[in-house]
Amino acid sequence: VADALLAADPRWIFAAIALFFLSIFAGAWQWSLLLRIQGIRFGFADCFRSYYAGMFLNNFLPGTVGGDALRVWDVHRRQLESGRGSLGKAAASTLLDRLMGFSALSVFSLCALALEFHRQDLPRGLLMSLLQVVGAVSAAFVLLLLVLLSRRFSGALHAAIRALGWERLGNVHAKVQDSLHAFRAQWGRIGVVFLVACLVQLLRIAVHALCAAALGLSLAPAFFFSFIPLIALTAV
Repeated sequence: VADALLAADPRWIFAAIALFFLSIFAGAWQWSLLLRIQGIRFGFADCFRSYYAGMFLNNFLPGTVGGDALRVWDVHRRQLESGRGSLGKAAASTLLDRLMGFSALSVFSLCALALEFHRQDLPRGLLMSLLQVVGAVSAAFVLLLLVLLSRRFSGALHAAIRALGWERLGNVHAKVQDSLHAFRAQWGRIGVVFLVACLVQLLRIAVHALCAAALGLSLAPAFFFSFIPLIALTAV
């Protein structure tokens, strides 16, 4: 491993570092757009600082949610200073930020696998297995986003919970929906956030590809687009 790292091409390494930094900048922008929809005043400089610190924690703590907790607390603390507590809204924005990223990864993965069925760079059995897994994950994300952002889906779920007599769960669901209220019927603005999320995840995948190039590895793009989403989900 040491020999491989020492032999890596520094030009590709610096390119990967530059793209990774750019992805952090774009990720902070994505999060700031969601906070803005919520009506939370948290300037871009603060978003970038908190997002950057969160990325550090996600890379050095077990799991990848410690940085998310830090971001939620940063926003909540700033809002408390101005007399407006917003823990629920901050958590909702950060959760949606994560879901947008995973959804973008899933879309890239599905597109890459569809392309690979024509190119046949990967064994067909492996392609089918990956397509089943990524397809199930993508469907789960679509359903979750609909439940969180659609009045109709959310109302149906709430009615089902009440009908089953799960009062405590119904109260929790009501609080979650209250925190997400600002995102309802905002499909245009949510669409812009999703496009930014696609840019962020494309940059992150490109970082992996540049690192592979630095190490002299020749890998089909399908490997990056197919496996990185699954690795990200497993890490969370």
